[in-house]
Amino acid sequence: MKTIFIVLNFITTSFAYAGLTCTPNSTTSLDPFYVISNSFYSNTEVQQTTNFQSKIEQFVRVQRPVKNGGGVAYVPNRSLIDAPTARNMNPNVLIQSQVLSIADEEIFGTILRNKKTYITPQGLPKIKAQEIGGILNRHLRPAKDYAFIIDSDAPQRIIVRNTMLKLSDHYLKPQMTGDMYNLSRCCDTSKTPARCENGYTFNIYAKANGRSINSTLLIPKNFRFMSDLHPTVRRDMPPLLKLSQILGQDISKFEIMESRGLIQFPKSIDRIECETSCSNPSECAVCKTIGPFDSFSYGQGDSDFDKYGSPIALCSFAAVLKSFKPKCSGVECQIQYGDISRATDPYFDSHRQHTKGYCFDVRPIKKPSSNLPDSGINYRSANYDREATRDFIELVIRAGATTVFFNDMTIITPIKKSHPNLLIRSEVEHDDHIHFCLDPKNVQVANTCSNKSVPN
Repeated sequence: MKTIFIVLNFITTSFAYAGLTCTPNSTTSLDPFYVISNSFYSNTEVQQTTNFQSKIEQFVRVQRPVKNGGGVAYVPNRSLIDAPTARNMNPNVLIQSQVLSIADEEIFGTILRNKKTYITPQGLPKIKAQEIGGILNRHLRPAKDYAFIIDSDAPQRIIVRNTMLKLSDHYLKPQMTGDMYNLSRCCDTSKTPARCENGYTFNIYAKANGRSINSTLLIPKNFRFMSDLHPTVRRDMPPLLKLSQILGQDISKFEIMESRGLIQFPKSIDRIECETSCSNPSECAVCKTIGPFDSFSYGQGDSDFDKYGSPIALCSFAAVLKSFKPKCSGVECQIQYGDISRATDPYFDSHRQHTKGYCFDVRPIKKPSSNLPDSGINYRSANYDREATRDFIELVIRAGATTVFFNDMTIITPIKKSHPNLLIRSEVEHDDHIHFCLDPKNVQVANTCSNKSVPN
């Protein structure tokens, strides 16, 4: 395996640190490393097929060499791999690769708990970091397709202009010139003769605002550092950063389902509230999941599986929750959301409108005097708040919703007249919830996410 150094570089054309001097050198088409991906989808589009059983594995098989005992192991999606150049090669060729880091399997463990629809490794051993084995070329995606979020628990710190910089507050992207990686030449002038290495140049950005850091640093591509990197498809970084900022949550803790271009509406910000008599939340009917801005995630039986969505759609939905809270506060007036999309089972219970991860189900709003605030109601219920529900629907339309289904025609008819170009109507079995879609392709939805607020 090749030895490569990563250079974290910003704006400065050269630098000197502890005898080390780096200057821009050249470019190369050779990838510094690869990301394991078993993705069968592009963007957030789901292939229109019912044969998902062969397309939902969240791991890749590795052929171990005979000298190491042979056999097949597995490596989770989004693990980092060192390999000879894999570009322009047959996708079905086995590439001898070394595992640099193993991706977090929290999502994978969630999938294992649903035995009905999700494929498991079926007894395969997990590969270990630094092991070498053969991986099909089609599962190796180049580093240039990703940004790399540094784990919030990463211990590394660096000194920039006499200031301590915590790497865990940042993320990295390869510095590119067209389709070529930028290289820097770094020499340790404290030695005689000077010892020099070429390194790949990576830009470093602040998680808080996405801004670049005017600094340069040489970091070896070692196993300890690589294990703190979470690869994220580059196109998803802007909405994920905005979502992180709206929710005040560290982006490295988001659960990403790359095989469908979805993430889970961050459950790290959820909290379980139960009566003191309830010792086991999973078996206690009075326990509830509290989400962002005091929202309530209903559908407890599937709460781990049906809350996945497009990054832009979730970002815009978070902006809706944030905007609605000051208008209608109190536990009775909370937003109670249910189905979005499942991690790897797009057609669950015939919910085809929820296939692509940008449609949402939300219960009607209740009056402040309601009893049993966590229970569902319909638009005929005595404790139904028609005015607050109308305000919520108008809010999601301003956020960019182009589809709204709800059966209270007292609300829907005038809203439809005000928005004749939108798909707003009643629908079978929509007495007890509002269904709306925040299509990421809609400029208004993207702007709501980008601005982190719903326009007035």
